[in-house]
Amino acid sequence: PNKTLLALARQEHPAILWDLDVGRMLTDLPAKFSGSLALAFSPDGQRLASADADTAIRIYEASTGAIRATVNDLLLETFAITFSADSKNLYAGGADKTISVIDASTGKVVSSFPKQSFVVGDLRRTPDGKALVALYFDEKSFRNPVPALVWDIAGQSIQTTFSEPGVTPNGSGFSKNGHVLITNTSGSQLQIWPVR
Repeated sequence: PNKTLLALARQEHPAILWDLDVGRMLTDLPAKFSGSLALAFSPDGQRLASADADTAIRIYEASTGAIRATVNDLLLETFAITFSADSKNLYAGGADKTISVIDASTGKVVSSFPKQSFVVGDLRRTPDGKALVALYFDEKSFRNPVPALVWDIAGQSIQTTFSEPGVTPNGSGFSKNGHVLITNTSGSQLQIWPVR
């Protein structure tokens, strides 16, 4: 967030942390098996989380790459992570078809959103920190359309469902004011959805 660090997840290799001010690599992040599937900086810039292919989630001190907590409670791979607006929690979703809420300081899973029928492929938090968009995919076929859900974080309930026949979202982002969700799709399209 302070534009001084860059984290890269390389396929089948440990993620690396770069210092952009001096233009050099700070460290490899110690994923134990086949690298990292997702990376996320906390909004305050203090932490970096990695969802690793060994099913663990590791939380690092962002400025040094020193490990601060490890989440070993998830049995299946995590494909998407994002921090809460206050940087205290980490949201993680993946092959277990649910979104877990993790205490970023201890690495403990404190709660889980209701389980869905599809795998969580992408998570984005609204700028105001009140909602979370989850993009899902069908593990039987990536071509099958599935909904994108906007979750109310406080109530862990579905606020909005976006769905269009024949379209599978595979990435997303919010406008700065959080009123518009933009998704890109497997059909090489951008779609714009009103959230509020």
